[in-house]
Amino acid sequence: MRTNKVMEIIIERDEMVSVSKRSKTLHAFCSVSGKEVWMMSPETISLLYQFSARQIYSLIENGKIHFVETSCGLPLVCSTQSEAIGNFLMCFEHRL
Repeated sequence: MRTNKVMEIIIERDEMVSVSKRSKTLHAFCSVSGKEVWMMSPETISLLYQFSARQIYSLIENGKIHFVETSCGLPLVCSTQSEAIGNFLMCFEHRL
């Protein structure tokens, strides 16, 4: 009689993302949120949620998220929007 052996392998992965002061962030008043918040660049948000910056720019262009523009014309997204962005993009990815 032959017996089968079953081996179970569990892999756990932890990640940490650090946003440094050199990244494009700014602490400012958001008129939409009505409070002082961190404003982050689309690139910083894309690092946090592992989506492309292009997807974040698309949300900005379509009016899905609010932002401010710097004097150089760079968009900075309200940090209160970052969780909504992550949820929106994850839902979008599941539909593909």
